[in-house]
Amino acid sequence: MKDINNSKMIEQLEKLFSRLNKDLFEDKLPLPIITIQSRGKRKGVLGWFTTYKAWENGIGGRYEINIVAEHLDRPYLEIAGTMLHEMCHLYNEVNKIQDCSRGGTYHNQKFKDTAEKHMLIVEHSSKYGFAHTKPNEDFEKLFSKYYQYDFCFRKTKEKLSGGNSTKAKSYKHFCECCGNIARTTKIIKLICGECNKPMMIEE
Repeated sequence: MKDINNSKMIEQLEKLFSRLNKDLFEDKLPLPIITIQSRGKRKGVLGWFTTYKAWENGIGGRYEINIVAEHLDRPYLEIAGTMLHEMCHLYNEVNKIQDCSRGGTYHNQKFKDTAEKHMLIVEHSSKYGFAHTKPNEDFEKLFSKYYQYDFCFRKTKEKLSGGNSTKAKSYKHFCECCGNIARTTKIIKLICGECNKPMMIEE
């Protein structure tokens, strides 16, 4: 996946965090460092959250939320679901709620409670507890309303494997009010999710 622009992806993930923080956490979560890293030997892992401030700049520390690089070609809703899962861990950490044991792998009832309060469906397994989550219908509705034009992670299979592909013509839509940008492969009418105003097409 070396051809994908990591800085653009992280910019989009930071924007996603900001919106979820505002919509679901009353904008009270501290901004973490958001990274994209390989899962390494962690099979089946989609993301992780550090329960300590892994980043230090001399003024104060920041937590880390990582989205696993190998799974960035999933549908955008699933990526948002992973971000929301890790944000639930962040919420519990800053509120001094211990939600995991067994070296951080087993998700307990307290994690389940937080996740279900924040639009996630939670499933249980004997090995990992309540670790398996996915967005519920309310989150899907929220996502489709606000986030559908913001993401740019997916690449064709040809590009992911290093092959050749023909680049489709792209049209840039922008909001004159807030500056939000969206790209499409054809000219369509778009409404800005932030301002509820029609987006313009850049000539």
